[in-house]
Amino acid sequence: MITALVAMSIQSKGTLDEIVEKISRLPNVAWAGVVAGRYDIIAEVVCVGGKEDLYRFTTETILAFGHVVRSETFIIMK
Repeated sequence: MITALVAMSIQSKGTLDEIVEKISRLPNVAWAGVVAGRYDIIAEVVCVGGKEDLYRFTTETILAFGHVVRSETFIIMK
């Protein structure tokens, strides 16, 4: 199991609330919120399948939304 924070820059065109709601409902997302600063959304992601699941989440799942411009993943070490 691996836990990470995934920060995302979103091209929302006024639909940021809808996008964060969809992300927060994904099976391995513990929570997601809109933040101020470099990124628009940060989500805590818990992947039971380890880094392979996290890789799939960052390269397939969130990109399927079509609004993620850039993301950065912070793995929780301790």
